[in-house]
Amino acid sequence: MRSYGRSGLAVRWIVLLASMFAFASCGGGSDITNLPVSNARTSLWSIGAKLSGERFSSNRAKSSCSGSLGAFQVSGKARGPFPGTFTARGAVSTDLIFKEKFEIRNGSRLISGSAYSQASATPSAGCSKSGQLSFDFPILQYKVHHSKLSGMGYAALSGAAFLQGFE
Repeated sequence: MRSYGRSGLAVRWIVLLASMFAFASCGGGSDITNLPVSNARTSLWSIGAKLSGERFSSNRAKSSCSGSLGAFQVSGKARGPFPGTFTARGAVSTDLIFKEKFEIRNGSRLISGSAYSQASATPSAGCSKSGQLSFDFPILQYKVHHSKLSGMGYAALSGAAFLQGFE
């Protein structure tokens, strides 16, 4: 048998790991989205997964208005690469700054993050006569906690209807 030395061993490990990943991603092995939470966070983040395509929707949003404009909290269905349920709570200020914290429960995995905006792309926000907050932020930035993942998204609230998406 031919000896490849230390660099040959490293090349073999890289080839083996690449083969295992290719096999798993073709459906031939364990799906990384079904790994336990402790392993899933590391595996997903290390391959650069994003929330691209994730959508939140609910008809059960609750909101209120105050002197600084308003706050909201909502829970509902998450669809996309991490299907399951979501919860979100946040606030919109009178100067049209949006801040939100969210969590996605995907099986045993919990993905948490935040979304924010700095008054761009003509956002709108207001309060109804009944004291409910409404808003439309066509451009948001998000960050997934405990990772370097970030991206863009949007969010809208009208009455009890909430919609949010990530690109």
